[in-house]
Amino acid sequence: MANSNTIILSPNLHTFYSKVFLETTEKNLVVWQCGDARVHPQGTGKVSKYLRYGNVNPTLTPLSEGVTPAENSLATNQYQIEIKQYGDFIIVTDFLQMTSISPEIKKHSERLGYAAAKSMDSQIIAHLEATATNSLYYTNNANTIDDDVQATETFSARSVLAGVGCLRGQDAKPFADGMFKWVVHPHAAIDIMSDTAAGGFIDLNKYTSDNTSKILKGEVGKVYGARLIESSNMTAPTAALTDVYRSFLMAEDAFVMTKFNKDAMSLIIKPNGSAGSADPLDQRASVAYKLQFGVLYTGGDFVDANGASPDTCIQIRGAATGC
Repeated sequence: MANSNTIILSPNLHTFYSKVFLETTEKNLVVWQCGDARVHPQGTGKVSKYLRYGNVNPTLTPLSEGVTPAENSLATNQYQIEIKQYGDFIIVTDFLQMTSISPEIKKHSERLGYAAAKSMDSQIIAHLEATATNSLYYTNNANTIDDDVQATETFSARSVLAGVGCLRGQDAKPFADGMFKWVVHPHAAIDIMSDTAAGGFIDLNKYTSDNTSKILKGEVGKVYGARLIESSNMTAPTAALTDVYRSFLMAEDAFVMTKFNKDAMSLIIKPNGSAGSADPLDQRASVAYKLQFGVLYTGGDFVDANGASPDTCIQIRGAATGC
């Protein structure tokens, strides 16, 4: 007779755990929501191709009657985005299943969902930190490197102004609501929200009814043309003398992501004894996740006869009060 604590997954039960995993992941994907997600068809290799278009100069010369003017051109730049796999797993022993008070597989599915979201966002953050380097601002405009930052040079609402001006000056497209997105660490967000300067930070409670249904994950308010979004993934590197917090101010389609399916991730549960002779006493089950996606920053890296491709992600760095 099978022990009542042995994991035996029915299709409905696996669907339930997958739903728990995906719901937890979805709630914690903060940076991901700022990019352009595209599906890469399976069976077509692991590299997606993406076209970015240059600018078209305005026409200043009047037309001559009956004369067709010279044609204009629209330059493009092609990018290749490679899909990569990431994953992790946790072993759940039969003894833990028999002695634990809490429902282990459900809890493991939740925590792995959180880890999957953090892993995906971390990959995007690392990529943007390394590649979106054309436009870099500090909370103190006199600073040029992280080691210049002093502990007192914290973020404020006005820290975003130069970046917003840079994006607008390059004709970088805002999102559909006319705003940019500014992702910051919660420690930096506290300093920004504490800025009482008139016309600066607007918290969620002051949003109009038209905007309350469109609140983004992690959004805490608006500031000078940007929606302020918190992510604990925006941690400070330890190399500088002061903890320097990095933030991203992003325009529409700041980066492109490719994935094989709608969710780009999957939950994998192996019951006790599924390893066959490698688990002869049916002692070990496992809960795992697997990610399959690619990411690429495509802003500001090609120039053509019609003008430069605008930056779509600007890094703003500074100190934070912390906790």
